Amino acid sequence: PSPSLPPSAPSTLASRRASVMFMPTNTRSQFLNLLRESSFWMLCLAILFYNGAELVFGGWLYTLVDSLGYSDAGNIATSVYWAGLLTGRLLSSVLSTWLAKSPLGILRMERASSLFALAMTLSVTLFSSLPLIYTFAFLSGLGYAAIYPLIIALGSLLYVDPVQGTPGMAISMLVFTGNIGPLVFPAFVGFLSDATNSIRVALRVAPACMLLVSLLMQMYTWAFVSRTRRAGLAAPIVMHEHPREENVAAPKDQVLESEAGLTAADDARGSLGEESERQVSLQDSGNDREPLMPA
Repeated sequence: PSPSLPPSAPSTLASRRASVMFMPTNTRSQFLNLLRESSFWMLCLAILFYNGAELVFGGWLYTLVDSLGYSDAGNIATSVYWAGLLTGRLLSSVLSTWLAKSPLGILRMERASSLFALAMTLSVTLFSSLPLIYTFAFLSGLGYAAIYPLIIALGSLLYVDPVQGTPGMAISMLVFTGNIGPLVFPAFVGFLSDATNSIRVALRVAPACMLLVSLLMQMYTWAFVSRTRRAGLAAPIVMHEHPREENVAAPKDQVLESEAGLTAADDARGSLGEESERQVSLQDSGNDREPLMPA
């Protein structure tokens, strides 16, 4: 028999995850329970402010460059920004395999990315040199790149339905709240630009959003560490373990039992068929050995 683990070190990922973040077994109550989970709201707000900052910066960068007198460089600056975002997504997918193997690793990478994006985005609004704008725009894209996929990864890791083994409800709510940012913040920047008569000032909404993202990620880290300590976990939760280890055990046993039953039935039918063929063969051989009647 396998050695028993102490209570402070649950044997499976599902039990350890359940000790840290709560998801109900009743599907109808998942939505309400997620709304009551304050830590989940931190993720929702973080992805809302992130999406708002990303779209604000990408949408209004052309106007900023044009206001500085570089009428033909706005499109290039915008393309450079999105190129940085694309490059960052590719790099973050590689770096996350080393830096984001656990929820705490994800949170550290989130905070670093948000602070880096904050600094680069703010730098774009502080300088008027076109080469510097190109450079900081590209670096801003690199900073933004990892934040969205890491928030989704964190939600899919910690808010999983223990019955279905899927994070569908949590991911849907994260995507929904994330889409509120692009709906609200670009328009808000437009109104602020008209009120202040300065797109440079209005565009600082983007670094302000990234400051809020970094603060929310820090608050989430404190909440996660506190709940982990209360749960008494001896080891961190690792992303690469099988997320449905407990849930698939019972159905797998049932499938194996069904397959064993079918195999036994097939063997029984095969044995009966072989016995019938053997009896027919014996009868035929007996008929062949009958002596010939004399004429």
